[in-house]
Amino acid sequence: MNNIVKATVSILTAAFLITLSFVANTVAAAILVPIYFMCALVFYCFELCLALTKSSIDWLRDSIGVAHNKEVAFRIEPDSPNGIKLGDIASGRCNEYNGVNLRDLLRYAYYHKATGKYIFPSSAEPVILVSGSNQHFLGRGDTVYPVQPLMSKPASLFPPRRKTSPLSYTWMQDPNYGLVDERDAVREIVLKTNFVVTGPRTNDVVRFQCNSIAGSDISRVKLITPSVVMSKTKDMTPMRLALLSPHILPDDSESVFFRRYVALARARMHYNGGDIPWELEWDIRANGRQFSRVLVYNRVTLSRMNAGFLRGNAEFIFKNTATRPFECDAARVERHSRDMLILLGLSHSGEAIFKPITKQSRFWLVSEFMHSRQFQDAVVSAAMASVTNSIDRGLTSKAAILKAMPYLCKQIPGLCEAVYTIIRAAKYNNGVCEEGELDALALYSVSNVLRGRDKDCALDLPGVDEEHAFEGMSDREIERFDALKDSALRASHVLHGDNNNVDDMYKTGRRVLRDENCSAIIAYLVAHNVRSNGMHAGGGVFHLHTHDISDTLIVDYIRADSVLRDHAFENGAKLEFADRQELEMHPDARVETRVFREIAYPPASGTLLDNTRVTAVGAESRAPGPVPGAASA
Repeated sequence: MNNIVKATVSILTAAFLITLSFVANTVAAAILVPIYFMCALVFYCFELCLALTKSSIDWLRDSIGVAHNKEVAFRIEPDSPNGIKLGDIASGRCNEYNGVNLRDLLRYAYYHKATGKYIFPSSAEPVILVSGSNQHFLGRGDTVYPVQPLMSKPASLFPPRRKTSPLSYTWMQDPNYGLVDERDAVREIVLKTNFVVTGPRTNDVVRFQCNSIAGSDISRVKLITPSVVMSKTKDMTPMRLALLSPHILPDDSESVFFRRYVALARARMHYNGGDIPWELEWDIRANGRQFSRVLVYNRVTLSRMNAGFLRGNAEFIFKNTATRPFECDAARVERHSRDMLILLGLSHSGEAIFKPITKQSRFWLVSEFMHSRQFQDAVVSAAMASVTNSIDRGLTSKAAILKAMPYLCKQIPGLCEAVYTIIRAAKYNNGVCEEGELDALALYSVSNVLRGRDKDCALDLPGVDEEHAFEGMSDREIERFDALKDSALRASHVLHGDNNNVDDMYKTGRRVLRDENCSAIIAYLVAHNVRSNGMHAGGGVFHLHTHDISDTLIVDYIRADSVLRDHAFENGAKLEFADRQELEMHPDARVETRVFREIAYPPASGTLLDNTRVTAVGAESRAPGPVPGAASA
């Protein structure tokens, strides 16, 4: 009986405890489950708020133009997510893509005999190629990726938001909810640069600049980045800008700046006992990637001899970097940067490169022109070579020819017009291009110097009588003009560096620059310079416009010491780059490949998703080797 009672009590107790536990769990669930889902909803709302806040911040930054680093993204075609190996193209396993002959791509690659492989030059940098049918490719290392043309809003610049729900914060939903299979996910190759730009984030470039190889359907493309802010971009030295600017490195003609840069380096090496000049080594060490790309791709920009000179020195420097001591001297770097600015100013028109010159800098230029015979020779010869080159290229408009003249030449009043008139008479018999518009006094001053006095320098210049030249001027004004003209001529015959009285130099320069007949005085000095150099050259005026003479005179000036130049730059005179520049982005680009599982490629219309556009050619078999026209290492 006692056992029955005990068993009954135990059963009742167990039932009570079970009931109590069930009631407790029910009460707990009724309280905690809503709290649990409320927390999930709170976190979900918090995520939505964060996304909205981020979008608002991005919109605000784009609206007010916050500075940011320029990026460009190319979307990889869905049928070739891992790209196409150059070795497969060379062996014939992959011979065509979307109707494009892939073998033409090998013309832009190197063949290494030791490894038997093809590789794009400078494997860390991208090579953008485009076919005649507008199929884009991005080459890197030993792989080429078929990519889509630039999109307005790629995922890399405008990241997609992953699809989520309140259940994403509970155990009730798959962690991969909202993600697509990695095989179907969008892939993009991003080119990141140090170039700082302002304004809205965009995926655009100012233009594609194509450079093709004869007989090939594939062209290499330069991506030109618009409006790079120079003041905010790091390490943007004059040499770096010259290596990246499409204005200084044209694709269709030799670069005047780099021809003179190599001439300057050769001259320094000659006077340095055959050793590599410090300035050249500094440029190569600081801009190795940029130099390498120019030497590989800009074959028209540099002559074969000049390219060989730079390549040989670059290879020697990089090969001996660890063992070759090199000291960075801040004062030498600053002086070298100034020299490169002057060389750019004497070699490039500067419309898109330089800021408008300051009053103090123009004051120095005119004073230097009068007191430094070497600077006078450099400026006049640079202007003469520019005019000749423009006319020989087919320009006939005077305005276009003057616009193409070097930046520093255009800052000296009357110089460009005088040179234009002289070259037109000396080489083109006053024909071919438009007639000059020198005023009567300037033309009279030039004609008196170059018309009929010396057989070698006699030019058929338009005649202007004295009465017409000085029309409207009193005898006192004529006397003052003649005195100032003679004073300027005497100043230009003082040997460079012999006169250390900077104040006297500035005094003469100030008087000429402020005179209303400044252009006529400068034209008079130009005519005497042409006459003097023509006699010394032994061939008259007709030899002064050649590149060799111009390059030599400019190099001589940059290498020489100038008391006035040093004083001017120490006291505020300067040449400055415009703060907005167009630059090629490839040599400064870093490459990243990003996968976005938040979005999938849209299905191709009219084709199967797995229908590849790469044609495999199995019948053709060839040993790996250089394709005709391909570069070899």
